[in-house]
Amino acid sequence: MRKKKNRNDARRRRRHSARVNAAALADVLTFGAALEITATDADTATPATIQINAYNGGVMAVPTFGAVVVDLAGLTAADSIPILADHDNRLASVIGAGRPEVRDGALFMAGTISRTNDIGRRVIDLAADGVQLQASIGATPENSRRVKANTPTTVNGRTIVSATPFILIQKSKLREISIVPAGADETTAVDIAAAQPQELITMNFDTWLSDLGLDADALDADQLDTLKKAYEATQSAEPAEEAPAEAASEETATPETVKASIRAAAAGEAARIADIRRVISTDATYQNETRDGQPIEAHAIANDWTADKTELELIRSTRSKAPAAHIKQNDPAAVVQNIEAALLIRAGVDFSSAVFSSPQAYAAKIPTWLRGGVNAEQAQQALEAGYKYSTQSAVDHCRHIVTASGRTVPLDRAEMIQAAFSTQTLSDIFTNSVGAVLLQTYAEAPDTTAEWASTADVPNFLTNERPRMAVGPGLSKLAAGSEAAHIVRSDAKESYAIARYASQFVVDEIDITNDNLNAMASLPKEMGAAAARLRPDLVYSILLANGNLDATSAALFSAGNNNLNTSSALAQATVSAMQTDMATQQENSANLNIAATHLIVPQALRHTAAQIVNSSEIQSGGSALGNLNPIQSDGLKIASDSRLDNGVTDPASGTAHAGSATTWFAASATSPTVEVGYLAGTGRAPVVRSSALTQGKWGIAFDVKMDVGAKALDFRALHKSTA
Repeated sequence: MRKKKNRNDARRRRRHSARVNAAALADVLTFGAALEITATDADTATPATIQINAYNGGVMAVPTFGAVVVDLAGLTAADSIPILADHDNRLASVIGAGRPEVRDGALFMAGTISRTNDIGRRVIDLAADGVQLQASIGATPENSRRVKANTPTTVNGRTIVSATPFILIQKSKLREISIVPAGADETTAVDIAAAQPQELITMNFDTWLSDLGLDADALDADQLDTLKKAYEATQSAEPAEEAPAEAASEETATPETVKASIRAAAAGEAARIADIRRVISTDATYQNETRDGQPIEAHAIANDWTADKTELELIRSTRSKAPAAHIKQNDPAAVVQNIEAALLIRAGVDFSSAVFSSPQAYAAKIPTWLRGGVNAEQAQQALEAGYKYSTQSAVDHCRHIVTASGRTVPLDRAEMIQAAFSTQTLSDIFTNSVGAVLLQTYAEAPDTTAEWASTADVPNFLTNERPRMAVGPGLSKLAAGSEAAHIVRSDAKESYAIARYASQFVVDEIDITNDNLNAMASLPKEMGAAAARLRPDLVYSILLANGNLDATSAALFSAGNNNLNTSSALAQATVSAMQTDMATQQENSANLNIAATHLIVPQALRHTAAQIVNSSEIQSGGSALGNLNPIQSDGLKIASDSRLDNGVTDPASGTAHAGSATTWFAASATSPTVEVGYLAGTGRAPVVRSSALTQGKWGIAFDVKMDVGAKALDFRALHKSTA
């Protein structure tokens, strides 16, 4: 009976505590601060002033929450904040008010304490007697995130690196300031724990794991998810109803037994997950299986499958099936897939190409069956039928399309072809096929600018400003008692606009009548290759034109920029001189130490460049000098392009720029060079569109467009040398 009474008393205390906590300062974060109270004895009617250095912007230890950083940029507050006595949120406990101010990455408050209140007078008297009091700041967190240990985080004008994880309060609202005795307020800490917001659970979850002897960084995502559910259950579960006395166990649960049971459950869950993964890893085909849109592994784990059930499901779903079962003759969607696959097979498309599962494929509206991967069931069905359809003529394809569209197939051959061309189905099939061939050709075309010229998405065809924050002067020596100078950083800005480049071709009814589908394979490849040439044409036009930068109103390459060397034929010594020029570039007297990453040379110099970059010894006249080649260890890459030999015509202006077989360039991929911009939403790839021919023409027209532009952003990471 005594045990039952004690349990009932404990339950009542917990419920009473929950009610008290709910009525307290819910979701309020409190942290201590130093304060200074100044009272004037001559005028007891005058309020005393109070100065508070509330928060210096760094990491602080907050009861229950642990390590916390408050982003003062996200802190909001009223012009006047009440000053309370010991967080007592009643009118009688309001003893003053203050005005908060964020200054130099820290929080300050200046205010007054009224003498009309007994508590206020007592606080003033205690301060006058030299009693050290403490201020406690109350703020409501609205948005927060957990920052891992040793992760540099810029906040409050400084970079914080903490040896332990901490909670970054990104948005909060300052509610009040309280005068409290020196030291922590344990009652407030208890209230905070009971009303802790969901965003701050992570820190306590880590502590809970640590108490169990588990390391969060050593667990995978599934294990963490399982353990977190167990943790949340222990935090939110209501006390169980009292069991009948005769059924009650004589054993009382202890913290040790609870921890042991949780460890056992976690170990069992980890073993189940490991067994499921072991079963799936035994056969490569198992890894491509899905259930309800999820990978089979994730589905099995989430639905509490055992390893045996997982294996049985996989065996059932991957057992051999008759090939004919894949082919669907009358399903319109299947007919579309089958003919698309047939056309792509005849065009020589590589169905395993990674481009078909890339973001570009989504933007180009590549068919779903092709984006899913060559091993997906839908792709296997389409390809299996597609190989059979690929032996049929274009006229046969028209017959299938008319049937799938629900129409009667005309007996006359010409009428049947015209009927097929009048359907949206034929247009969709041809457009999807053309788009796939064009995209693969475009994506797999070589681009010698890909590694050293940057890429961006721009919102429209208007002039886009690309600001670059210039390097500031850094820190200066500060005399005692003086104020640090403010750093003013200038914006180095370049501007450019993208343009639309387009072309079109036609598939005529006569081509289909003559069973000539070569246009469906050759023309999209030509269009894809042409689209792929746009980017390097634009970029190398910038290098060869040597136009002016907006920020400097001077040429991109010039002796004044220290990025142009004359009488410098490609050789070990001139490459070394180029590296020195680039490494010693400055901005606002700051040393940038830019390391060249790419030698950009004409085709005529590619072998010379390879010898300079890759030889272990310095060569002269064909004989080794016996000295190690220091350039070999610098990791320079070679970009060799015939545009530098032959010259290039700028797609934007139509201006032809002459090339040279002896002029070479260098770039650093670690700093701004040339930016290539694409219209956002296009996937940085060409877009295909189709339309039916009219007004005396029969067939389908396809147009291909590419929205792109380029501009040099800075001269310091680019270098030019002439022989």
